[in-house]
Amino acid sequence: GAGGGGPDRAPAWAAAACSTLRFNWRGVGASAGAPSGDPEDADADYRAALGRLAVELPGPLLAAGYSFGAAAALRCSAGDAGVSALLLVAPPPSLMDVELLRGFPGPALLLTGSEDGLAPADTLETWTAAMPNAELVVVSAADHFFGSTPGAVAAAAGAWLQRSFPAELPAAR
Repeated sequence: GAGGGGPDRAPAWAAAACSTLRFNWRGVGASAGAPSGDPEDADADYRAALGRLAVELPGPLLAAGYSFGAAAALRCSAGDAGVSALLLVAPPPSLMDVELLRGFPGPALLLTGSEDGLAPADTLETWTAAMPNAELVVVSAADHFFGSTPGAVAAAAGAWLQRSFPAELPAAR
């Protein structure tokens, strides 16, 4: 799942032969409901998406999100045995619970831009340095929206998927 706008990551999943579910938060785009910046609403939306995937698709789930969606992905994955991996793109430390990340048992990729003021690489590096399951990728010259680095998010995510799940994915082309 994605959770809101930001860089388009679906091609990375398709290239890795993964099923995906991209959704917008309530009231965003064609989604029903009223927009809300409330983390409880975001978590309810994210959990509903995870629940749908768990019913419709066999196998492990990877929870992903961009910015605010990364925080929701982390919160909703904590304690959910069905989620085996995390991809957190431009995760703002101010919205994240580092203890939840520390306690997550599966592999996690945090991806940020070197020029991202909302998800600063130095803070995320401090977090991931002591976490053997977590990896940080810093995209050079990218800001929070990765506009100057098209394809960088998909490339980093695809490479991480291949390294983390080689038995489950086809060989890279």
